[in-house]
Amino acid sequence: TNLGIANYLDGKLEVALSYHKRALAMKEMFGQKWGIANSHLSIGIILFARGDLDSAMEMYEKSRNIWEGMGDRKTLISSINNIGEVWLAKGEPELAMKAYSQSLSIAEQINAKPGISSALCGLALACIQTGDMEGAMGYAAKGLDIASEAKNTAIEGKCKCVLGIIHSKLNDFAKAEK
Repeated sequence: TNLGIANYLDGKLEVALSYHKRALAMKEMFGQKWGIANSHLSIGIILFARGDLDSAMEMYEKSRNIWEGMGDRKTLISSINNIGEVWLAKGEPELAMKAYSQSLSIAEQINAKPGISSALCGLALACIQTGDMEGAMGYAAKGLDIASEAKNTAIEGKCKCVLGIIHSKLNDFAKAEK
């Protein structure tokens, strides 16, 4: 798994995919449910990066089903948010909103701040696709506040980028630059 991640980060998607598939086979051999779900998620991320949206969705659904069966709601949030990303990439903002709303609900139930802020950011992106800039602004601002409060700089950066997109679409380039 670590070699898969390292190669993914290095842009070597096919090598990364190979490592993650081998890791999946080993985890399946030993019946490690959490590891199997995590491998499906990792494979899905690589497939998404390659543009293979249907296969990525299949992997995300597999990880989702395993984590649901295990009752691991914290990790389940990642799979559902990634499902939302696939719907966005397919130009299906209503389906993305459904996924992000489900993720947000779970994250709020367990007070998982990174999951909350990530889902809010995803909802903002879905609103952008539907043309609802007011809704997008609200979700992105709330996501940024929660990410900042949790000191999660990765999601904070994503929310700032989304806010920049919104301001650009509203032709408010001075705010977009911030």
